[in-house]
Amino acid sequence: ATFTYILNDGRPAAQMPDSDPFTFPISINPINFPPYSSNTTITIQQDRPSRAFRLPTVVDREGDRLSVTITYVPPPSRGLFTLSTGEPVFEGQTFNASANSGLPTFVYYPPPFAFGDANNNFYFTELGYRVADPFAANPEPYAVSFAITPTNPLPQSTTPVIFSVLEDTPTRLAIPPQDHDAWVNVTMIKWPPDGQLWGMDNVTPVTNHLTKTLSPGN
Repeated sequence: ATFTYILNDGRPAAQMPDSDPFTFPISINPINFPPYSSNTTITIQQDRPSRAFRLPTVVDREGDRLSVTITYVPPPSRGLFTLSTGEPVFEGQTFNASANSGLPTFVYYPPPFAFGDANNNFYFTELGYRVADPFAANPEPYAVSFAITPTNPLPQSTTPVIFSVLEDTPTRLAIPPQDHDAWVNVTMIKWPPDGQLWGMDNVTPVTNHLTKTLSPGN
């Protein structure tokens, strides 16, 4: 860009003509607008992996070549992140991309029985990352968070359970049902044809359809 001007001492042009025009160039130095992305939350169901997902939209006004660096991966107790091709995701891992092209897809595998969101910090999980171009000094951090919707899985037990007992010797037996999110009823539907089963008090006989209620996790 340029601007042009002339000089005049204030007298009429007939008495003193204007000066020759002068032109000054104007240089506009470009500045870098850093790339940016956004935080997002993905909702998945308990005990089920997420669908393959991409990071939120990455934008760079100049169209520079971008790098996306993983800055936070939660510990294994909060689940597992992999690429959709199966390779593990780790902190410091960098992916090159131009805008959204070239970025891989990820999969999140939540830990067994976990559920909750940002309001339930024990199960709160996120994948942290930064987006930078070649000129960005301090790129902003972003995260993909996960809200795990609880389901009601069937209670489980260990199958089969084999007890070894001594002849003519009473033996204490432990039934191992398990439900991590609710009380569970254990109902006897078949018992040995020989011998007698008794409750923990050694007084109450175990009969057909006797039901015992156990607390979550027991």
